[in-house]
Amino acid sequence: MPLRRKFGLVAFVTLVTVLLMELALSVFILDEGRLGDRPLPPFGALPHPRQQAWLEEMRDDIETDVERQGAGVFDSELGWTNTPYAPESKGVLCISSMGARGRREYASAIPVGVTRILTFGDSFTYCAEVSDTESWQHQLEARQPDWEVPNFGVGGYGQDQALLRMRRILPRIEGNIILMGINVENIARNVNRFRPLYHPRTAAAAAKPRFILADDELELLPSPYESRADLVSALDDGSLLANIREHEYWFEPERLTSKLALARLFHGWQAYARRQPDVLWAASEEEPFRVTLALLEAFKDEALAAGASEAIVVISQRETDLSAARFWQPLCDELDARKIEWIDLSTVLGPAYQKGEALFQGGHLSGRGNELTAIAIEAFLLERL
Repeated sequence: MPLRRKFGLVAFVTLVTVLLMELALSVFILDEGRLGDRPLPPFGALPHPRQQAWLEEMRDDIETDVERQGAGVFDSELGWTNTPYAPESKGVLCISSMGARGRREYASAIPVGVTRILTFGDSFTYCAEVSDTESWQHQLEARQPDWEVPNFGVGGYGQDQALLRMRRILPRIEGNIILMGINVENIARNVNRFRPLYHPRTAAAAAKPRFILADDELELLPSPYESRADLVSALDDGSLLANIREHEYWFEPERLTSKLALARLFHGWQAYARRQPDVLWAASEEEPFRVTLALLEAFKDEALAAGASEAIVVISQRETDLSAARFWQPLCDELDARKIEWIDLSTVLGPAYQKGEALFQGGHLSGRGNELTAIAIEAFLLERL
């Protein structure tokens, strides 16, 4: 067979194969905009059915004038927060009158003879998926009876929201030591304004504030909606994406190829790859890295200015991170350069995980994982006390 005909045959077979793949993938992708459970770009405001279900609940709450209590409640300044909730049933999640997890109430002033450690951060600080008594804060109080460790962590937070919540809480309660939890994944949250655009499979279609850097100084972009009714209205009339597009790092634009299944699959691979924390921590000149470090520096400065003697960053990891190379080392190096003290939980969790201990429950630390966290923080603090 002449070489020209061979090339023509190969080209024809390749074209037919691509067309068949496009047709097959279109059945699974184009109708729903997802491959299995994973949405593909361009991500709309509600890329997953979980968010549509959340929106229906919000509509029902507004129509029936229901004000929710507990974890993840809409907040015009913070996006969402934890509000007081103390049901009579034992074993049910509780939030104190000041917004700390658990039934324990704390006085504004530090009692004589007590060391108070205030804790802020995300779901690894909040201790999601375990009971109040399995949180590392509760276990730390049990290990050191003269310590008080209020838990002001909130699920889904970045350091931007945690910093804003700290600003709200500190005028109401004194602390000798203040801890800021950062999971290595949080770097991506600190440049996000609408959660589904960063995390398309999230359960909540929630908007949030964020900070940008203007001449190397943090500048707050407030949460874009003052009420849950405003948020729901923006989702219903389709204006939300246009409202939050400016300064949304994770916005995925519509492309000419967005109607092609193979192209959407490729763009999806790109989108999820650029969200990986190992990629983000390796890019020290990019916005996620720079904003995150500026937020941690602001945490230190504001905590010390409020009267705390120590401001310490607590670095946590997901289960998959403990099996990876230590890609968050640039974070540790920058904290050292800025004279910010830090605790890396992988030094305790890593060896236990390699031994096969059950340190995770769902996507978060188990009771045992939180116990080891309490032990690590206790040892670190005892050296300074």
